[in-house]
Amino acid sequence: MAKYRPIYTHIWKDPDFQELDPESKLLFLYLCTNESTTDSGIYPITARTIANETGLDLPTVSQRLANGCIRNIHYDEPLKYVFVAKFKRYNAGGKPELVVKGIVNDFVHSRQTHLWSIFLEEYPEYAEAILTIAEPVRPGRDRGKNSEPLANGYPTVTERINGSATVGEPLDNGCSGIPSNPNPNPNPNPNPNPSERLPNGLNQATWDEYKSWRAEIKKPLTRKDEKDAFGEIIKLKVAGYDPEQVVLQSLNRKWVRFFPTKRNNGNKENNSPDEALRKLKEKRANK
Repeated sequence: MAKYRPIYTHIWKDPDFQELDPESKLLFLYLCTNESTTDSGIYPITARTIANETGLDLPTVSQRLANGCIRNIHYDEPLKYVFVAKFKRYNAGGKPELVVKGIVNDFVHSRQTHLWSIFLEEYPEYAEAILTIAEPVRPGRDRGKNSEPLANGYPTVTERINGSATVGEPLDNGCSGIPSNPNPNPNPNPNPNPSERLPNGLNQATWDEYKSWRAEIKKPLTRKDEKDAFGEIIKLKVAGYDPEQVVLQSLNRKWVRFFPTKRNNGNKENNSPDEALRKLKEKRANK
């Protein structure tokens, strides 16, 4: 555990940071500098601990974490893990080999959280080090409960994810829209059974079309199927393939699984993804 967490002075000119209100700035700086921070930026912490150490009231902390209104802050509410997505930007430094070792160690102890999926999208350069960990974690070594094994060569994305706002994007009204004294009993997760989080770069309409096609061919997606499919798509994204094009290719070629994309994905006119999806829908409708 590092005793010092230096913060680059350019944080004050960072556009994302400048958009935050004073309380959110305090919360962000705390999440970058508290004693629980790790090399990966993923670590366990409760809203109550944050409130006690920052002086912010508990409902304010819970509201900001749950709604995802602070860009680059992701919170796994069921397991109480946070991920500061730009942590390494503000806390750079250290010997590269030791940083990699620290990140792998973080993964071994917290692989059960869905936040590692977001981490590998943010830092694909660490994918090889993490994805080579094939053996399951020994009992008793995980900090959390219900540790999950690797799936498709990628850490399993849990179904315990906040469904009230898109992870990684601010709310439409931004953090400034949160009242100073929010409802002391907020309901950050109105949907008790949210869908899996779509991989970044994949449109909901495209994924809905894929699920509709799967239902048509009598191979509907179960929750487990969807989770495994996202594992395949994210792994391809880490390898440099666009998730939208990957799914469009499978739709166009009537493939159940996902593979590295071919040139144009059969789209000889080089249409935009939206236009390509529209043409696929028309083709199916005219059958």
